[in-house]
Amino acid sequence: MAEADMARITLEASGVPCFIAADDCGGMQPILALAAGVRLMVRQADEAHADDVLRASQLPED
Repeated sequence: MAEADMARITLEASGVPCFIAADDCGGMQPILALAAGVRLMVRQADEAHADDVLRASQLPED
């Protein structure tokens, strides 16, 4: 979930509206997100720009 939060913050700072969709009972059962995962949602119209922003923000692999 921390990676999704970092991506959300990065996108929002770049002006891309987004939100995290997770089935974790409103944050009361965070373990449920491990089973179903989380999704970072953006509008279809912003998809290409969001992808560019996230790719540019990645640190190089060692």
